[in-house]
Amino acid sequence: MKLFSCGIIFCLVLLTIQGVFAESLISFDLAIKPNPYATDDLISRAGTLNIPAGMGILTTNEIIQPYWAPKGDLIPIRVEFSPVQANGPIAIIEEVGSDMYQFGNEVKGLSFSNGVPLNIVRKYIINSSETIPYYVLLRNSLDKGDTIHDYNLVYSAEYEPLSVNLSALKSGNPEGSYKTTMGDINLSSEKVLGSPYLNGTFPDGIIIGGTIQGPVWFGNWGPDDALFDKDPYHVTGGQFMVIFNEDWSSFSGTKGNWHSCTNAGSISGEKLL
Repeated sequence: MKLFSCGIIFCLVLLTIQGVFAESLISFDLAIKPNPYATDDLISRAGTLNIPAGMGILTTNEIIQPYWAPKGDLIPIRVEFSPVQANGPIAIIEEVGSDMYQFGNEVKGLSFSNGVPLNIVRKYIINSSETIPYYVLLRNSLDKGDTIHDYNLVYSAEYEPLSVNLSALKSGNPEGSYKTTMGDINLSSEKVLGSPYLNGTFPDGIIIGGTIQGPVWFGNWGPDDALFDKDPYHVTGGQFMVIFNEDWSSFSGTKGNWHSCTNAGSISGEKLL
């Protein structure tokens, strides 16, 4: 459990940096007995959580015991969120990354061991105009081969509010040249599906790009085509999540390999004048 504990400690450090404390939104411990004759892939409503108004980071911890890898399901997706009022307001909930652990160690390459507990830690960016109740739904997708099996699910979700100065953010601009821990880079922005998208390429051929939600920049990093073609078996990539200061002069956060946004260490940068 050493690496798992380190991940939780990192989350607490991030909270300390932001000057806020995590708020528990929901927790439960359920013995799940799936119905093989269910006509829907949702097992049940496990509870309700209230998405707070404002912007923040939602971190969920899911422990499945025992775990069996379903056919064709590489990354386990067991829990979904759905607004209580189908025609009411909705929050922006975007998953940033996930870390998975078995035998106390991070699972490498999504190669899971069957019959042992699987811990999944997921991070989401939350942006909501008001407090909105959401159902927590369990998916009927934990099968051993073609046979749905019983299991136990321990789940918790904590919310970390971010202090956002919207006036300062709107008056500044994230574009420009930065000196970062991954090398110098020039960041430019564009609109993708109506949302601001910031991206650039490092001198070594690594591309980084993602969505801006308030001060939070999150998305993907990995090799450009030339770097990938040169050595396709030794290039890496994954997710990242950083937070800009309110005048866009610097940022700090983490990057990760594969599905994670944290397991490859920290990343930071300062804008060059």
